[in-house]
Amino acid sequence: MICWWFLAAAMGYVGRFETDQALAVVDVQSNIFRYEVTSRGPQGIVGVDVPQHATYEHIVPQGWSIGATGGILAMRAQKPSAAIAPGEAFHFSMRVSSGGAVLGLGDVKLTFADGQTATVPRVWVPVREPRSHIWLVAGTVLALMLVHFVRAGLVRGSRARSLC
Repeated sequence: MICWWFLAAAMGYVGRFETDQALAVVDVQSNIFRYEVTSRGPQGIVGVDVPQHATYEHIVPQGWSIGATGGILAMRAQKPSAAIAPGEAFHFSMRVSSGGAVLGLGDVKLTFADGQTATVPRVWVPVREPRSHIWLVAGTVLALMLVHFVRAGLVRGSRARSLC
């Protein structure tokens, strides 16, 4: 079981998310999220909005701008010639800090050259770690410590009684 986990971590995870308008392939390796978005519609893609949390080192193709506001990473073609033409792919990536981000699901919004939008639902994105996870880990550690101290006390108590 442990060998499988190490193998999976070394290989990373790749997910495919499709609609009739676009294909999104996400490759997650350690703290790096790599995306490939392919346009399947009649118009080129001029905007990609991806939900994100605690990301940095954003890399987009030449001719695209990037900005992060309100938990959304917004990428825009700076000129019409930089749009993702139908049948072509757009590659971008980001690193995720250890500031409480985990693998989650989010909707990626695409904007086409004619102003129409499409959504690729439930794509892998970095999301805020739920507080319940933090409390669960803390509670588990405390419970293990309590069990350890109780058992250690019982063992010491039984040894002291056997010496008498």
